[in-house]
Amino acid sequence: MFKEIVPQLPPSVKKKVELMFESELDGETVDALGDKIDKYASLSKSAFEQDVDKAKAVYTEYLKSKGFDEEEIEDAVTKAVDLEEIADKAEKARIKLLDSANKEVETKKETEKLEAQKRETAQRQQLQNMKASISAFREKINKEGFPINEKIVEEIFRSRTEIVGKNKDNKPLNKVGMLAERDSEGFQNALHLLVAMDYFALDKNGSVKPNFDKITKSAQSKAVKKVGDDINKISSKFSSVGTKGKSGLDTDSDDVIADLTQIFNT
Repeated sequence: MFKEIVPQLPPSVKKKVELMFESELDGETVDALGDKIDKYASLSKSAFEQDVDKAKAVYTEYLKSKGFDEEEIEDAVTKAVDLEEIADKAEKARIKLLDSANKEVETKKETEKLEAQKRETAQRQQLQNMKASISAFREKINKEGFPINEKIVEEIFRSRTEIVGKNKDNKPLNKVGMLAERDSEGFQNALHLLVAMDYFALDKNGSVKPNFDKITKSAQSKAVKKVGDDINKISSKFSSVGTKGKSGLDTDSDDVIADLTQIFNT
């Protein structure tokens, strides 16, 4: 379908459209080279014979591409006009400029292809390094008595690689990156709060790790407080054994024990 449409396009945009769909070149390169090729392809000797200024411009462009200085270019163009050779000179220059532009396209395509391969290789290496880092992290933590199973490893990898949004420059972001992007100050404050609370530590090799001693103590403290609160709630429902509670029924120590057992089994 695309190849059927291109021949019907105006000469001024034909090459640009081809490059846009058939190459990985950036928009700026496509515009520059496409315009150049379309311009040279649309000209002809008859056009130069009818428009001397156009002939002089193309011949000048060619001489400039060959490194001639302004004085040399002016002398050459003037001589060609005087000898009525400017149309011939311009046509030969046009063909060479067109050929040069087409070669530039192929060179840039090849360069972009190699760059894309390098980026792909770098991305694969980055992912491999990330997996190795997570595996080493898991092994280190497991040795310290805090087992991390494969599911958690996969979750860490997913969290680091899953794209959840993009920044203002259209750069993809993972969840952590998105949090920092949405509220940079808030993210920094939250991160520094965790550091201030000693939830991160350095091992003997200077690597960052979770401070599991701190985390465990914090978790235990919360658990103990919750148990204490639950015990108080249960105990408050009962008066001493053999007396009437708020319900008007005799309390029974077995009921208290049953409720306490329920707490510790949950």
